[in-house]
Amino acid sequence: MQLHLPLNGEGPLRSRLYRDLRNALLDGRLQRGERLPPSRTLAGELGLSRQLVVEAYERLVAEGFLVSRPGSGTFVERLPPEREGAVTPVGVKPGAHWPMRPLWGDMLARRYNFAGGVTERSQLPWQAWRRCMQQAMRDEQGESRLYGDPQGDPRLRRGLADYLGFSRGLPCDSEQLLITQGAQQGLDLLARVRLAPGEVVALEEPGYPPARSVFEAAGARLVSVPVDEQGICVDRIPHDARLVYVTPSHQFPLGMPMSLPRR
Repeated sequence: MQLHLPLNGEGPLRSRLYRDLRNALLDGRLQRGERLPPSRTLAGELGLSRQLVVEAYERLVAEGFLVSRPGSGTFVERLPPEREGAVTPVGVKPGAHWPMRPLWGDMLARRYNFAGGVTERSQLPWQAWRRCMQQAMRDEQGESRLYGDPQGDPRLRRGLADYLGFSRGLPCDSEQLLITQGAQQGLDLLARVRLAPGEVVALEEPGYPPARSVFEAAGARLVSVPVDEQGICVDRIPHDARLVYVTPSHQFPLGMPMSLPRR
């Protein structure tokens, strides 16, 4: 069969291919029991690697929409519930307290990307990065533990403690550090142990939108505090603030450091 998949829109090719295949199930281009093109054939028609097609098929198989029959091919097993008229089960949506708006605005395609933390891929030293990753995986072969230290690798924490003492003048040791998967997980943990619902959190305005979402989800009452050329205006911070969220070394998104008097 011939299957037209436009692969339009935002996101990596892997996600666009999966979305187009699922849309083909939704709009009737694929029917129950129909055989899909072989992965190699579809990859050639779309100009993609065969691995991308295999991964998209496997994802739909895992979700129960497709079934793979060795020696015969891949077939449509069932249709998405939207097409079959199934009713979404009650109670599976996020709670009313959870922010449903996008963290970074409307997410429309822009000519220039000013999002913070986005690295220009062409500038990354891919060969050196690949060598380091391979070396790290070889080093990990000797590890026999299923789980690492929940506080983070001790070697990494010792290195960070030395760096923070040298570069920031922070008198801390490795036992006072906790390694997280990123800023969002760290903020979420902080909100859980520090904030009770209804307590006040003061945030820079403008500031980091994902941080605002974390504190909102924790039930905090948020107060926006303006910033000027010296950073957050400390005289505008409410006296009952339980927590103040600032980016002193490099204010987000304006970029200035907080002055010493403000600190």
